Amino acid sequence: MALFGKQQSRENKETAKAEYEKACELAGDNREIRAMRMRIGLRARAHIDKSFIEGAEKTAVYDEACLRAVAAGREKPTPPKVTMYQKVKSASGEVTTYIPEEIAEEAFKIGAKYQLTEIEAKPAIDLVQNLANTTSYELHLDEPLVAVYFLREEHDYFPTDEQETDDPVSSSPEQGVHSSGDAETQEKSNRDDD
Repeated sequence: MALFGKQQSRENKETAKAEYEKACELAGDNREIRAMRMRIGLRARAHIDKSFIEGAEKTAVYDEACLRAVAAGREKPTPPKVTMYQKVKSASGEVTTYIPEEIAEEAFKIGAKYQLTEIEAKPAIDLVQNLANTTSYELHLDEPLVAVYFLREEHDYFPTDEQETDDPVSSSPEQGVHSSGDAETQEKSNRDDD
């Protein structure tokens, strides 16, 4: 049974990566293509958010482990790494998600810096939003994904176009795709709107 589970996990990862790459490469703009891009975009946004959170959480554990190791005269443990494939909840159950490695790693690093208070909330939000903007562009989304919405709400930070840097894609929640729910719920909502 364990062999089947590993095989299924590998297949889920391959499928997630293939779907992401297909959504990036799709030509055209019909309803079906827009729906697929949005579905993969919402999964990617959830993946970016989870990578940020994972960076913060793993860094907190790592920092504590380093303090204990130093106090005990042992070597520091190996620094944490991002999980390349995330699992997110959807209306149809749990799905495996994929985003390019450099996006996942950068979101993880920003989360780690935020945890260590090397960066404040607003700059962290802006940096993660830049990753979401890049992903939105790669997926040819009509509107940018809005990343780390939970942190935006916590800090009441919703920059307007005038406050934006020179990013080509706006991260304003009024214009972007955001939700405090799961990826598939937003995805279903978007299908219902069509």
